[in-house]
Amino acid sequence: MDSYNHDIRFDNVYISTYFCQIDDRRKKLGKRTLLPLRKAEEKTVIFPCKLTIQASEMSNVVRELLEALPILLLLVLLCGLDWALYSIFDTIRHHSFLQYSFRSSHKLEVKVEGDSMLARLLQKTIGALNTSSETVMESNNMRE
Repeated sequence: MDSYNHDIRFDNVYISTYFCQIDDRRKKLGKRTLLPLRKAEEKTVIFPCKLTIQASEMSNVVRELLEALPILLLLVLLCGLDWALYSIFDTIRHHSFLQYSFRSSHKLEVKVEGDSMLARLLQKTIGALNTSSETVMESNNMRE
């Protein structure tokens, strides 16, 4: 505000709400007001609450958009590739028949030979560890 009132070189191009309040007070007092601006004057000032792009900002906006364009195209390309791969794999998953078979056999046998008392004791205790197992597992992707 001090720069606006005292420095003639100060470039006040923002029409803020405070500026509008000052102009309303001047209108109530019967003094000369600056708002509403003429069309030629509107192009040189910036209204912070409006989302329009000012002429002074247009070159920067165009430059930034041109810099962001290759990244945006790459992103669109990667999203399209992702969608295509998902569609292919989903089609394969729904229209293919996969069957898995897993067979396993396990046998543990410990032999203790002899006729002594210790041999008979070991035959009874370790003989209980003798096991045999077989695992068969089959799976497919058909709905049950």
